Amino acid sequence: MLRQARRSGVEQGGGQEGMKMRRRFRSDWHCRVLRTLAAAGLLVFATSSASPAEEHPATGPLPTLTRAAQIRELPPNRAKLDFPVRLQGVVTYFDHPRGDLFFQDSSGGIWVDSANGQVPAGLTAGDRVEVEGVSAFTDFAPEISLKKIRILGRGALPRARRVAYSDLKSGREDSQWVAFEGVVRWAEEQGGLFTIGIAQGENRLRAQFLDRRGLETNSMVDARVKVEGACASVFNARGQLLDVFLHVPSAAQLHIQEPAPAKPYAVPWQPILSVLQFKTRGTFEHRVRIEGVVTLAHPGSALYVNDGTDSAYVETKQPGPIEVGERVEVLGFPATGVYSPTLQDAVFRKVGRGAIPAPIPITSDQALSGHFDAQLIQISGRLIDLSHQEDDEVLAVVDGTRVFNARLGFAQGGSSLAALARGRQVRLIGICSVRADANGTPIAFRIWLRSPSDLVVLERPSWFTLRHALLALAMMALLIVVALYWVGALRRKVEEQTGVLALRLERISALEERYRELFENASDMLFTCGLRGAIVALNQAGERMTGYSCQEVIGKGIRSLIALEYSRLIAEVFESSEEGKGCVTNLQVELLTKDGRRVPVEISTNFMMAHQAVVGIQGIARDITERKRAERLRDAAYRIAHAAGSAESIEAFFRSAHKIVGELMPADNFYIALYDSPSGILSFSYYVDVKDPAPPPRKLRKGFTEYVLRMGQPLLAHPEVLQELVRRGEIEPRGTNPTDRVAVPLRANDRACGVLVVQSYAEGVWYGEDEKNALVFVSDQVALAIARKQAEEERRLLHMITQAIETSEDFPSALRAALQKICEQTGWPFGEAWVPRSDGSCLECSPACYGLVPKLAPFRSASETLTFRSGQGFPGRTWSLAQRAYWAELSLDRDFIRAEAARLVGFRIGMAIPVLVGQEVVAIMGFFVFEARPQDQGWFQIVSSVASQLGTVLLRKRADEELRRAKVPAAPRPNSWRT
Repeated sequence: MLRQARRSGVEQGGGQEGMKMRRRFRSDWHCRVLRTLAAAGLLVFATSSASPAEEHPATGPLPTLTRAAQIRELPPNRAKLDFPVRLQGVVTYFDHPRGDLFFQDSSGGIWVDSANGQVPAGLTAGDRVEVEGVSAFTDFAPEISLKKIRILGRGALPRARRVAYSDLKSGREDSQWVAFEGVVRWAEEQGGLFTIGIAQGENRLRAQFLDRRGLETNSMVDARVKVEGACASVFNARGQLLDVFLHVPSAAQLHIQEPAPAKPYAVPWQPILSVLQFKTRGTFEHRVRIEGVVTLAHPGSALYVNDGTDSAYVETKQPGPIEVGERVEVLGFPATGVYSPTLQDAVFRKVGRGAIPAPIPITSDQALSGHFDAQLIQISGRLIDLSHQEDDEVLAVVDGTRVFNARLGFAQGGSSLAALARGRQVRLIGICSVRADANGTPIAFRIWLRSPSDLVVLERPSWFTLRHALLALAMMALLIVVALYWVGALRRKVEEQTGVLALRLERISALEERYRELFENASDMLFTCGLRGAIVALNQAGERMTGYSCQEVIGKGIRSLIALEYSRLIAEVFESSEEGKGCVTNLQVELLTKDGRRVPVEISTNFMMAHQAVVGIQGIARDITERKRAERLRDAAYRIAHAAGSAESIEAFFRSAHKIVGELMPADNFYIALYDSPSGILSFSYYVDVKDPAPPPRKLRKGFTEYVLRMGQPLLAHPEVLQELVRRGEIEPRGTNPTDRVAVPLRANDRACGVLVVQSYAEGVWYGEDEKNALVFVSDQVALAIARKQAEEERRLLHMITQAIETSEDFPSALRAALQKICEQTGWPFGEAWVPRSDGSCLECSPACYGLVPKLAPFRSASETLTFRSGQGFPGRTWSLAQRAYWAELSLDRDFIRAEAARLVGFRIGMAIPVLVGQEVVAIMGFFVFEARPQDQGWFQIVSSVASQLGTVLLRKRADEELRRAKVPAAPRPNSWRT
């Protein structure tokens, strides 16, 4: 399957014959007797060494070993002599059901075979014990064959020595108590034990916990940890080391050095194209988040995801159904792929559905360039073989001289392809996967099909097979024999032969007619011209493409139909024909039509030969308008995504988006309107128009923008369409009428949240389906970018306000600090706060306020003595609804008690925002401005979102203040405000 093709290596946990864990089984006592009897002969050849175990006489009893290091230093043949062992130390790990017992004293650690020994009940890691047994060697390293073990008391685990992965893989740390640091890549149950995978650079290490209490899977992944445990080895039947892992007694040996993000999906989003690119900060060891559309899915194994900028290969064990076309957010650890990024140990969640990118038509040579790795492509070739490999149906296809494979899993319907006949011309659509050698040079590629419908048979195999050719040769030989037999009779049949010649001439004429029919009815433009470039033939497709009739174009130079900037490319074609250099193919130029349009085409040329000399040029021109349009849209999506990440503000992003749309269509007049549902206000956040000024924020009415927002569908608003909408009463005409306009809704969470409009006042500028479709495509990217940019502004403002509140002395100063930060960031001239009385009867004016200009003092004085009941006045209505509110023209609002004071200082617009803890209103923040600005509505939404998260922080500050007040009575604080 797909996962096995992308990753290879030794499978762990296989059969007992393939490999063994660090868990050994002793033979019966007869083997010990035989080894003891053999010891006498081996001792004759023993010589002195530094090891105490070897400093015994050639005859007599073996010395008792009292340190673990003495046993580990024994050669295999001496470890098998059953040296008596008596050690005192600490049990570092003991798993009674599995028979794993690790022991360590001051000299080192060692594995103890407890299968035939006496083990006291309740033995656990950390117990101080005395171990009695004999030395042994059965497979990988010297060990102790246990006789009995005695608990001396409770001790402490030894201090773990920090090691690198290379130290563990050397084998010398077998059975030692070590510490290993890295980032947790996964956590799951394996063989009944809680197991985590830890990454240290490119290396991976498993750690198995005997007691999983206190370990949470979700909170561990992506955390940097230090794990202390006993090093265990995995080896084959020959005692050769294959892998290592750690035995960990409990969660107490897991130390979190850097916790995983509390909200994994809150990590910053990255375009796929930017993954693994150069960065001055951060590393690639933590998870990244991407978002895109699934282009290939093998549930529980792997995905391919495309976000418009690039595609990524995602390795994931997450079960559950996932389909092509679903939009997902992916969290994974970045790793280097062949030509596209890979996310390993990934998880994902569905966020909706998206548009599957159109497959890119390529050739085998283009596929082998590596530029289309992980992309959805379309390629043609001839089917030469079919076979079964693992769980896939594998097709061998040839394109020119290159042979490549296409695979479709049986789970996706691959078995239905087995009936295909070899030799057919087929067209394939699927994911291109490029393989490279050790130097990164592409050497092969394969195509992953998604379903049987991704294969289309274009042409049946040729009738002229080897069998038919042999049959034809046999028949020809028979005809020759018959002809020789009848050679005498042929002279008497001259008239009959004359008739045969006439028949042949008729057949030649029929072939010429068939060629002429194919030439005229081809879907691509076919033309023939002389060596000087004069056109001598043009088919019907060429007439439709250029607008010229065949009679009009015959004799004209081919250069007259090509845009001037491509004249040098055309000249090279004719120069190569004169020099005999061969043909020139795949020229991309623009044709000039009779009505002045420029049509992008791809031209392939071939020389016409006669008597080994070039006599003319044949050409095929294919219209690539749609391909160019798709390339422009893909480039626009990437630039919008890049602008969203690089723009300093949302206004700067709007200007960048306007410029990008202007490259796709005439867009001198362009605006973006955003709708705030809680306050019911439609604001024109970005508005560029040569005729009319930007409208102020307003409640919904019967305007053109409101109609598009209400219908939630793209609209080509030609003049006749607008007249019909006015006649039906759907909209009311306002402002200057454009000659044409196109509008699309901006969507977020499957609902319209704004409108994007392009309009023109110039004669002769009309928008069509192409412009509407392009604007729909761009609007999806703009909506995502707006949400992302507002989220960034929200996080930044929340961080600034939280820091300011933490340094405040009491609740009023915390409110004042929040108002100050908001006014400084938004440019709003005045902010005030209203808080509920302790009995909840009304709102009263808080001493906390902030003003940017001194002349606002009269307005503040008019507020200090006021109180508001629920639903009364500007603050009271916000209090009762627990929703933000927006007021335009305060001086004209009868419910606004301070209307005269507002008029005197020049306030026209007011905003009220509740500070919430759940559904409880902690405070009401009010802000006032002199004139409406396009950016105010965006800041209004951002500040409202931030305020909904400030309630807990402010309540904590109030609780601290009340606690201090209970201890030391505070002096009365006069009302004050800052400028």
